[in-house]
Amino acid sequence: MLPNHVPLVVAEQFGMLDAMAPGRIDLGLGRAPGTDGATASALRRHHAANDEFPQQVAELLGFLENSFPKEYPYSEVHAVPGPWQVQQNRVPPSKTAADVWILGSSTYSAHLAAQLGRPYAFALQFGSADILNAMRIYRENFRPSKILAKPYSLVSIGAIADEDPVEARRQSTSSAMAMLRMFQRKPFALLPPDEVAAFQGNT
Repeated sequence: MLPNHVPLVVAEQFGMLDAMAPGRIDLGLGRAPGTDGATASALRRHHAANDEFPQQVAELLGFLENSFPKEYPYSEVHAVPGPWQVQQNRVPPSKTAADVWILGSSTYSAHLAAQLGRPYAFALQFGSADILNAMRIYRENFRPSKILAKPYSLVSIGAIADEDPVEARRQSTSSAMAMLRMFQRKPFALLPPDEVAAFQGNT
């Protein structure tokens, strides 16, 4: 959830991960807060965080690829470890870099992923998500880039596995209750299934 973080810090963290595990690191960028309203406010501090998401993505990619134009305010700021060190012959070149995906559950994210020519991950675990339109928009508007020649996407779902289907369903109530609490503007919390059952029994 990029608006919760500083792009330079993310670039350095994932540059380090990629240096330790080349070819095994994916970086997904989403704009949702991923939490309740009070926690999101504490993380973001201002109300325009979502509106600035495309600029934050561009800035992060600039740090990851050392590709800022000279006139950009941070053109002399470099993520470490990162491509600038390779260019300066300070570290051996990496054969890979973290794969950057655009995450989302709306047509907004589909448009952005298509515009940037990046892979797109759709979060189907959110109940009313419009996956058909989002995927259509992504594929129809995709612009080939140095990263991808054609659209590339995946779909994420929430899943709980157990040998007993009844137990799996019981465990799933924890995440369902957490989402309900968020919609009610209450603090996000994963309650044990027994507490969720007690709550349901009292309503």
